[in-house]
Amino acid sequence: MIIYLEENKLPNLQKEARKLLLQAADYLLINGVLFHSSVKKKSRRASNLDNFQLVVPRLMRNLVLHMCHDSPLGGHSGIKNTIDRVREHYYFSRLSTIVSEYVRTCHECQIRKTSSVHTKAGIISFPTPSAPFQVWEVDLCGPFPLSSAGHSHIFTAVDMFSKLVFAVPLHNCDALSVCHALFSIIFVLWCLPYFIE
Repeated sequence: MIIYLEENKLPNLQKEARKLLLQAADYLLINGVLFHSSVKKKSRRASNLDNFQLVVPRLMRNLVLHMCHDSPLGGHSGIKNTIDRVREHYYFSRLSTIVSEYVRTCHECQIRKTSSVHTKAGIISFPTPSAPFQVWEVDLCGPFPLSSAGHSHIFTAVDMFSKLVFAVPLHNCDALSVCHALFSIIFVLWCLPYFIE
């Protein structure tokens, strides 16, 4: 574009020459600096630079994007605000696509981004049981540092009516160990009272 506006030379390929001629009406060269018209008018005055955007070369695009998005001036605003901020003073081809991709890949924006999609189930209140030992909550905690007896996990069971807590230390968390822990709790609750009597 600069070569065409300075020397009035067109590319050799007819397709590129036609494309250049169609776009040339939107560009203006002032003191060797290329500007793009941001307001479409039939007549333009070169002195009115408010209606022109500075054309940014490919090597300087990241600097402009950093200034308009990452810097305190940009404040990591969203895609639309960043596009508007860049378009206010600058122009380059595929501006919207390049700015959108830049903002989507910004690490700072991604770690602060909040999603409206709920990925966790909501909190549901369970009805309170009407008698002891109707509803139990069980959990397997660990691994913890090995105790002197060689236990690394704890199996817990809570009666939701009386809030009675049982905690059984386990050597490991396999299914057989958990079954033994559960059996020992049931034995203590239901069988042991018969042996005591």
